Amino acid sequence: MKIKFLIISALLFCTMHVSAQYKEYVIGLKMGPSWNWMSSSSESVINNQTLASFNYGLIVDMYFSDKCAISSGLMVNHIRGDYDFYAKRSILSGVMPDYTVNVNRNLKATYLCVPVMLKIKVAEISDFQCYVQGGLDLGIRMKANVKDDYVIGVYHHSDEDFSSAEKEYKRLHTSFDLGVGTEYEIQKSLKVFGQFVYNRALTNLTSINYSKDGGPILLPNYFAFEFGVMF
Repeated sequence: MKIKFLIISALLFCTMHVSAQYKEYVIGLKMGPSWNWMSSSSESVINNQTLASFNYGLIVDMYFSDKCAISSGLMVNHIRGDYDFYAKRSILSGVMPDYTVNVNRNLKATYLCVPVMLKIKVAEISDFQCYVQGGLDLGIRMKANVKDDYVIGVYHHSDEDFSSAEKEYKRLHTSFDLGVGTEYEIQKSLKVFGQFVYNRALTNLTSINYSKDGGPILLPNYFAFEFGVMF
């Protein structure tokens, strides 16, 4: 009986000692610039250039050991794109026939995202703790605005300003996040951090087939530098 009591006491002591080594919940704010480009698994989209954007949001790290955590939160991701695709267009819709033309599109979309990632601290260099993280981003479309430019014969169409095209972009979007970063503790319960993140789309962003071959499979990607504070 005494042996069982000692074992149970030792286990309780170890549990209390381990749990005291780390804070179970850490919240924070992060923001940073991103560089966006488009790709296509069907080669039906041609990326023209990489565009700069900005992301920001709230993060929550839920630690289940002193080195590992589930990282989540609520992010506002601004997706930018400058790409070409083939679609049917008409000079006068409903009056003249449609023609398949090359459309140059500039996209500005905003998605509200919930990341679900595994974060692992892999090394400690002086007062800096280095970590890697990876997982999924689950997003819901807030808005999608576009500007189109195309030519039909001698007729040149060019939008003067961005207009809403929400029906052409899916409401739900999923992507994969992979990142590496470092944290620095200023004082107890206050840290600053910086990280590099690569985001790759897993689902097609478009919801409408533009051409007979099934339309473009649009996969947005970005590379970002993010920084912030954690409490």
